[in-house]
Formats: sequence, structure tokens, C-alpha cells
Amino acid sequence: MGLAAEVRIVPFRGEYYMLKPERASLVNGLIYPVPDPRFPFLGVHFTRTVHYWRTGLGEFYRSFSKAAFVRSLQRLVPAVTEADAERGGAGVRAQAINPKGDLVDDFSWARTANSLHVLNAVSPAATASLAIGEYIAAQASV
Repeated sequence: MGLAAEVRIVPFRGEYYMLKPERASLVNGLIYPVPDPRFPFLGVHFTRTVHYWRTGLGEFYRSFSKAAFVRSLQRLVPAVTEADAERGGAGVRAQAINPKGDLVDDFSWARTANSLHVLNAVSPAATASLAIGEYIAAQASV
């Protein structure tokens, strides 16, 4: 479309675990740890860039080790045990990075003469999808 984007989109894989139904009383909803300000994401399953190899190595380890993942969960809910958790799958999150390799932690938009591109839709993008859609529609009609 003739667009020279200022950002690059990279995928990040996240692991999901669910509590077994008989242990569901341990929590009343979703739990997200307070994010590390250097890595502004909600979960424990994020690697910023290759420059943060220790963080990335820890994420790979948690991907392959249920025990390591549960130890991370126990910082939030100490009563959770390995027996309580079962794999819930994995997901991929797209994230924009700037030319320096830093996270773009806000929405990123780009225009051509005939198009509007959403290059980065940060959390809570899914929660705010209706409002974002309204904004995009309004911008597209300008």
C-alpha cells in the first residue's frame, strides 16, 4: 500500500494454565501479576528483545516446565500446586517495536492517501475494541 512503517511487528508466545474445576474456589477471576515497568505486559510470559536474554531464557523455561510456571503463579496465589493447574493452551501476541528494538507501548497508526493502518493495538485492545472501532471509523472518514 506504499506505507513505510516506522515500527516492526514481532510475535510473542504466551502460555496459559487453568485451575482444575475442583480448585476453582482459589480465585474469583483472572489474575495478572503487576507488570515489570521495563516489560509493560499483563502476564508472566513476555520477552522484550534478544538483549534481555535472561528474561527470555526464563520464559522458555516456564514454557517447558509446569513446575517453573506454577512457582511463578505461587507468588500470586501461594495455595496453587502443580496438581491444581492444567495446560490451557498458548497464544501469540503481536507487538510493535521501534527501530531501536524498544517496545511501542501505545497505539501506532499510519496513513496513506487511501488507507488507515492500525500497527499496534496495546492492551486492553480487546476490551476496548468497540471504542477503537468507532475511532477507526471516524478517522477513516476524515
